[in-house]
Amino acid sequence: MASPDPKLEIPITVFKIGGSLLGLPGLGDLVRQILGERKPQAALLVAGGGVAADAVRGWDRVHRLGDQAAHTLALEAMNLTGALLDRLLPGTRPVRSPQQARVAAADGVVGLLCADCFVKSATAAGEPELECSWRVTSDSIAAWTARALRSPELVLVKSVAVPQGVSLAEAADSGLVDEAFPAIAAALPQISWVNARAQRPAIESWTKRKVTR
Repeated sequence: MASPDPKLEIPITVFKIGGSLLGLPGLGDLVRQILGERKPQAALLVAGGGVAADAVRGWDRVHRLGDQAAHTLALEAMNLTGALLDRLLPGTRPVRSPQQARVAAADGVVGLLCADCFVKSATAAGEPELECSWRVTSDSIAAWTARALRSPELVLVKSVAVPQGVSLAEAADSGLVDEAFPAIAAALPQISWVNARAQRPAIESWTKRKVTR
């Protein structure tokens, strides 16, 4: 068996851009500022669902689409919001699989998650299936993606302040993250947070897990 290409083993930091921020003036510059602050070896952006996902919720209520259909449409809604980020941040590269994420990292290009294709690809490669329900939103999808890529850090870029001293479960109970997030994100080495609407947005540590070797 051939050894893995070390160029494809670069640690990838996942940055989840909250859907509530997609109408924020200067969002592209803000994301560039955040990437410049952290200076990760490699970065992958995950766009929140925003109003596109809200539309799917509305359709589900009216038409009773069912969990699987609503989940699929919500993932496709993230592709639409991702397309907006692509226009705000020229030079990003669409990422449809873990392999494509690693190639983008090796090429020094910021990846941009194509949520539906990535989830299908990573699941086919052996990652645990995502729950198909509204308990799972883009927060959990970003955490799931970070877990699939063995990322050293997930950075949540939100519209509110970091919940210092608040556990993952408590954050879910208060609506800061979705219901499924605590279980999916529990194994991540580090979760950080940015209040993008602060006067001076900056990355702050939220949780950090001791890694044993």
